[in-house]
Amino acid sequence: MQDEHESKEEMVERLTRQFRELLEKKLPDEPGTLEEIEHVTEEIGAEIKREIENECLGWHGSGYLGSQITCSCGGVSKFKNHYPKQIVSLCGETTITRSYYYCSSCGESYVPLDVTLGLDSGRTSVGVRTKVGRLAAMMPFGDVSVELRLLCGIVVSSNTAWRIAESMGKRVKGERQERERLVLSEDVEAPDVAPGRLYVGIDGVHVPMYDGSYHEAKCGIVYQTVQEGDKIKISNAKYTATLERAEAFGEQVYALAFDQGVENAIKLACLGDGAAWIWNAECSYLF
Repeated sequence: MQDEHESKEEMVERLTRQFRELLEKKLPDEPGTLEEIEHVTEEIGAEIKREIENECLGWHGSGYLGSQITCSCGGVSKFKNHYPKQIVSLCGETTITRSYYYCSSCGESYVPLDVTLGLDSGRTSVGVRTKVGRLAAMMPFGDVSVELRLLCGIVVSSNTAWRIAESMGKRVKGERQERERLVLSEDVEAPDVAPGRLYVGIDGVHVPMYDGSYHEAKCGIVYQTVQEGDKIKISNAKYTATLERAEAFGEQVYALAFDQGVENAIKLACLGDGAAWIWNAECSYLF
C-alpha cells in the first residue's frame, strides 16, 4: 500500500515505470508461436491487473472513520481493531486490512471498507459472484469450481459456489415474485407494446435432486418472432422455471407475458403437450 498522499499522476508515473520493467523482463526476444504469445500475454496481463487492483484497494485504506461513529440504531459504534480479510476477485486472491466497529447497544458490527467495496459476508467480489451465478445455472457446483479455475484462474470451493448461487437465486426469485405481485394486483399499467403475435410455451422436465430423487420442473418461455431472409427466428425470449405448484407457475408465465405486451397482442399462440396442468396454468391467466 502506497503513501495515502500520493497523487493519481504520481501513481501513474510509478506504475508506468514498474510495468515497463515488467515488459522488459517478460517479453521474449522473439515472438514465438501463437501459443507462446498467448501464454506471455496472459501472464503479463494478469500481473498488471493484480497490481492495479492492489493500488486501487490501497486508496481506500482500512476504512477507519475515527474512534467511534453513529450506529444505524442511534447508538455508538466504537472502533475495536484492524482485522485482515482474504478476498477473491477477478484478479485473484488478495488480503485487505479492515477497521472493525462494534455497537454495544444493538450488538451489531460494522466494517466500513466492506460496504465501500461491496463485499458480502463471504469473501468474493461482485464480478466473481456474477461468473459463479452464470455457470451455476448450467452445471453442478463442483464443476463450477473447476471451470472457474481452468478458464479464469479464479479459485473458489464448491461450497462457496453453492452459497453464492443460492443467494443469487433467492434474490432473483424475490424480485420476480414482487413483479408478479404487482402485475396480478393490477396496480401497474400494461406496457405500451403491441406484438403482432406473442408465443407462450410451457413444458415439464424431470430434474435430479441432491437426494437422488427426481422432481418435475415446470418451464416456460414467452417470445416473439422476426423474419430474417427466408427464416423465422425467435426474438426477445424470456424464460422462467420452478418446482412450485402449477398455479404459482401460471402466475409467473403470465407476468412474463404481461411485460411483453400480452394484453395488447393481436394474436396469442400457446404451445404445450397434452398435460392437463399445462393448459390449466395457461388458460387461467391468458384467456
